Amino acid sequence: MLDIYEQIKKFKKTHKLNNNDIGRVVQKSGDAFRMALKRKSFSDLEIAALNIYMNKIDKKPKSFEEITDSIFDDSLKNVGNEPEAEYETKSGNHITELPNGKYLLSVYLIPHKAHATYVSEFQDAEFIHDLQKVSFVVDRVPKGKYLAFEVQNDSMNDATIEHGPSREAILSGDIVLGRELGRHHWKNRLNTNGYPFWIIVHKDTILCKEIINHDIEKGIITCHSLNNSPEFCDFDLSLNDCLQLFNIIKKQV
Repeated sequence: MLDIYEQIKKFKKTHKLNNNDIGRVVQKSGDAFRMALKRKSFSDLEIAALNIYMNKIDKKPKSFEEITDSIFDDSLKNVGNEPEAEYETKSGNHITELPNGKYLLSVYLIPHKAHATYVSEFQDAEFIHDLQKVSFVVDRVPKGKYLAFEVQNDSMNDATIEHGPSREAILSGDIVLGRELGRHHWKNRLNTNGYPFWIIVHKDTILCKEIINHDIEKGIITCHSLNNSPEFCDFDLSLNDCLQLFNIIKKQV
């Protein structure tokens, strides 16, 4: 049994298949496979495939191909070659539709070591296209311009001696997905209730902060840190000194 289990893993690796690929033939696979897919468990998927095989075939297989032929009628062998429902938007976002109705959004990552360079060259498309990409699973079709930023300080870490960081905390090393808010929207009140946390591309640096106030007449935003240490006190920024604003949509660690 273990030998067949390892062969299934090898088969998936050889043909560059993932669990989403296997999910496409779930209708041919029975309740055990379907339940495993619902749990999104790699090992359960493999074990369920073995159970399906054992229920369908009485004799010991002569080859691994005999297993896949019997379980999937060759469907699994061909599924890796099916075209993906993916496309690139005008703003450069790469989107892949997932079988579960969600979307995989791939965006360029601004690592911490490139923050200073990005501030001076954020309008340089060639610089952006030389960066690596990271991916986020999102619930709806992303519209607008997105970038990912690596956070590299503790200003948004609200951990205390008594308690660890909250779900809202953004820790050093976290990568956040940001959706740019066009400058023409800055004259209106920022949606700080719907999107309290922001990436602020300032003329001197890149900040990750909560915006707690927006003075529309003066064009000033008040930045707040989740960390209560004295060095992370609130401060004001003039929007005239800001180059870009990004709503933080999601984070990954």
